[in-house]
Amino acid sequence: MNTVVIVSAARTPIGSFNGALSSVTSSDLATVVIKDVLKRADIKPDEVSEVIMGHVLTAGSGQNPTRQASVAAGIPYPVPAWSCQMVCGSGLKAVCLGAQSIIMGESIVVVAGGMESMSQAPHTVQMRSGLKMGDATLQDSIVADGLTDAFHKCHMGITAENVAKQWGVTREAQDQYAVTSQSRTEAAQKAGFFNQEIVPVIVPSRKGPVEVKVDEFPRHGSNMDVMSKLKPCFLKDGSGTVTAGNASGINDGAAAAVLMSQSEAQRRGLQPMARIVSWAQTGLDPSVMGTGPILAIRKATEKAGWQLSEVDLYEINEAFAAQCLAVVQELGLNPNKVNVCGGAISLGHPLGMSGCRVLVTLLHALQRTGGRKAAYVGFATELEKQSKQLLERMGIISKAVQSDQVGDTQRLQAQVASLEHSLQEEKESQRSEQMRWREILYTLIVVPQEPLRTKLQLVDLSGSECAGTSGVSGAVLWESSCINCSLSALSDVLSALAEQRSHVPYRNSKITHLLQGSLALSVRDFAEFGLWMQSQTDSERHPRQEDCWAEEEVNQQTSKIAQIIKPVNKTALCVGVKVEKMLRAMGKMVFGGFENPKYTPQKSKGDDYEVRKYNTTQWVSTTVSGTEQDEALSTGFRRLFKYIQGNNDKQVKVDMTSPVTCLINPGDGPSCESSFTVSFYLPEEHQAEPPKPSIPEIFFENRKEFTVFVRTFGGFANSQNTREELLKLTESLKRDGMKFKEAPYYRVGYDSPFKLVNRRNEVWLIQEEGEE
Repeated sequence: MNTVVIVSAARTPIGSFNGALSSVTSSDLATVVIKDVLKRADIKPDEVSEVIMGHVLTAGSGQNPTRQASVAAGIPYPVPAWSCQMVCGSGLKAVCLGAQSIIMGESIVVVAGGMESMSQAPHTVQMRSGLKMGDATLQDSIVADGLTDAFHKCHMGITAENVAKQWGVTREAQDQYAVTSQSRTEAAQKAGFFNQEIVPVIVPSRKGPVEVKVDEFPRHGSNMDVMSKLKPCFLKDGSGTVTAGNASGINDGAAAAVLMSQSEAQRRGLQPMARIVSWAQTGLDPSVMGTGPILAIRKATEKAGWQLSEVDLYEINEAFAAQCLAVVQELGLNPNKVNVCGGAISLGHPLGMSGCRVLVTLLHALQRTGGRKAAYVGFATELEKQSKQLLERMGIISKAVQSDQVGDTQRLQAQVASLEHSLQEEKESQRSEQMRWREILYTLIVVPQEPLRTKLQLVDLSGSECAGTSGVSGAVLWESSCINCSLSALSDVLSALAEQRSHVPYRNSKITHLLQGSLALSVRDFAEFGLWMQSQTDSERHPRQEDCWAEEEVNQQTSKIAQIIKPVNKTALCVGVKVEKMLRAMGKMVFGGFENPKYTPQKSKGDDYEVRKYNTTQWVSTTVSGTEQDEALSTGFRRLFKYIQGNNDKQVKVDMTSPVTCLINPGDGPSCESSFTVSFYLPEEHQAEPPKPSIPEIFFENRKEFTVFVRTFGGFANSQNTREELLKLTESLKRDGMKFKEAPYYRVGYDSPFKLVNRRNEVWLIQEEGEE
């Protein structure tokens, strides 16, 4: 079954009823966000297989509003586009439908989400038979089609009153929940947490175009004094508890996500935001409709094999405070994990959009907080990025391990059990905070008989019991000629070890092609390779010394492997050569060892900063405009990576180098577009005549000799810690009276995403000309 991943997700700001977005149709709002999510994922409109959008209030919107949005976004006519309707869950249902389409093999790339302009929902009148006598009454389509229970003929607010009564939720508790929602949203807005997920909308006006880029509905400064004075809206007999303050709003907006299979994301070199692990839906008595998440969340987490306590974040649509409190109470959830940036009470509730809106907010919250597991009303996601747990448990690949050839699987399993036992004893004897435990990964290539068969077996030695071996036919061999797959495979294996899974299945075998035409296929041969996963405890070692040591170590170990393999036969020798290439490539990616541009150290201020003079060099570059630093850097990196992988006029591969630099030219204001020029240093052999790029967005940059002030920092760089380090560098230079340009500045990285410790990042400020 295809594993479905989400590679990009975004939303428009949410407008108030008859507010800033009221003149924009649902389909136009959807067009804006569809264009944006495709751009974020670097996907062309004609690569989309299908577009699905949730939409509730369709009266007067014209035929198939989703297709209107799809075509307006530049997606060709042959691509199907359609709407689904499940009231508040419509946007999320669209995502589930998109995932099903990919799983069934019907689609490759799906754009799914939701849209709504409640401000443009019309009033209607039934006059198809004419008006004989008397008055004609207009019907509000918002109330009739979106907010009234069709079975009990009551407003949704009454169902919230029913929930409050049945679950014992007081008026005070509802008001306090609403104040908390408003406060969380206020804090999130001020911290800029929504900036990355929001795509601005340009709204025409008589005074010219107006850019709407901030949610309009939140009420900053909300407090219990004001909230407690609001009158109940639905029960006026003194028993009512639901007010305009503790209920969601009537709003406008759109949200969308791009879905594809995990293998498709790997083929494109895309880093998924999340993997869809499970989803669930359930029905219940409409008179208490808001408690549906209780059953759905239980069902979805059960399908995923999760405990409720293991989930890092929950998003529960805040139609009403009473309903959210009932769900939290019934499931025993930690309130600090629920709607951490507020919800529909504070942000607003555009009916067709909301299901996807909470998904978008959830994904970005997980990335920001480093969480791995999340759930929203039966929809579960698990981040592909390595979690803090993985960083704690995994070290760096530092040695290649060999053992005697074995004649059968039983002997291998016995050997594994013995190793596991010895490692367990080592763990007990060396248990300390400074020592992290070793793990062993075995890839076993088996050629038992004709027809040719291949297996990859993963043995996890981290547990107290031997995990055993579990082989699957069709394995991917990590090799330098398929570096994209190599990185993806390494990511999957690290995840498997962290999660204590017994094996990792792979498809699209490279080994099969590698062994075609080999001799002695009837002979039972085993070539066994392993990688020690060991932490690097010597954190004081200088990065350059570490790089030299690592490259030398990899060379020694791969040479040993080659010597072991050579006597076996041509088949194993062929595999050995490829494995040697793989290890050398992985060695560089994990340890460094890339070719660097030459520079001359001028001055050092210890850990504070240093001054370097770089020689004149040639770089290949691309410029990306946007408001999000991390996203722009990712987009630029993918473009350049395709270039060095052969997307050039000579169709040759260019060796990866370091560092990767990003020249950042900030915009005029905090929310204005900035310019990001991402660059790879060209290896010495290509400095004079580099291969010409195949796309106009990539160009060559001849950097003349220049001097920079450099501050180094560790960990995984992001826009936030880069800005913090830049501020520290600026303050140090001003303190020392140095003359420098405050903009543009460089963000610089030296390491692969799969180097987990001793990472090296830098910020550069350019020295003013004439300054010595």
